[in-house]
Amino acid sequence: MEVTKYYTLQDMARIGCNDCKGCHACCRGMGDRVVLTPYDVHVLSIQLGLTVDELFAEWLQLTIVDGLLQPSMAMNGVGERCHALDESGRCRIHAFRPSICRLFPLGRQYTEDSIQYFVLEEACPAAQKTKVKISKWVERPEFKEHETFLVQWHAFKKKCMTRMSESDDLDYHRQLLMYVLQLFYRKPYTEGAFYAEFLERLAEAGEILEA
Repeated sequence: MEVTKYYTLQDMARIGCNDCKGCHACCRGMGDRVVLTPYDVHVLSIQLGLTVDELFAEWLQLTIVDGLLQPSMAMNGVGERCHALDESGRCRIHAFRPSICRLFPLGRQYTEDSIQYFVLEEACPAAQKTKVKISKWVERPEFKEHETFLVQWHAFKKKCMTRMSESDDLDYHRQLLMYVLQLFYRKPYTEGAFYAEFLERLAEAGEILEA
């Protein structure tokens, strides 16, 4: 997809879709594309009152995405409906939906220390979209801290992929994939302390990658 325009947080874009009323087109047939960050899995665990293992047993699926083993929302049945959809096609977890769902129909372009946004043209079928300020669309209480986390997580994943590309040892690849999955996803975070604990784990993993 060719991106013709990037947006900052202060820009306006025509992305408002009336809260998806009567529509769940972006919640079907997505395969493994609704990829979750460690923060997303942590929030789902807290809000649903489930352990991470319980989430993986019902809500999530594990797939190789961009060379790394990562969880995504499970797609079930005919039409591959997101597991979070209720019978009427409404999202059961809308208030604490994953980052990629909150962002849609925007995409992210990462720079070294920041994020630019772009519109996924024709990804959302809603007609007569309204203009919305980007900062309002992606708003969350701890937004700046969360954006920093996203940049750091993106950079770490790139570093992992680089390390694997430098080695033909398949055992090393498998061990690294499982290590990242266990450290950042399966190992629980303390409620209210995610960002601090993520930085501690990032430092630990960075030392191992550099070893």
